[in-house]
Amino acid sequence: MQSSHVHKKYYMLEDALTLVDKCSNLKLTEEIIKIAFAHAKELHVKEMDDIDKYNRLTLVELIEFIARLGALLYHDRPQMLLVEKIEMVLL
Repeated sequence: MQSSHVHKKYYMLEDALTLVDKCSNLKLTEEIIKIAFAHAKELHVKEMDDIDKYNRLTLVELIEFIARLGALLYHDRPQMLLVEKIEMVLL
């Protein structure tokens, strides 16, 4: 269930797709966004206890998601540092 509250505890996959869609300068496909989202997830010991965890990111996972977007978007530029790739995503 997605909350419309400004101070949400979780960042949903739908939120990620909407946010990146608004950043048209990034030229990211839905597939790349979903890959970054999935790779940003922390491992859960009891996966089936709360299956909804796979559709939401905590703050730490959101930061990881942004870094993964940078790594995926600029994978063809190995000379760039990860911090530079993250900056490019955030600009």
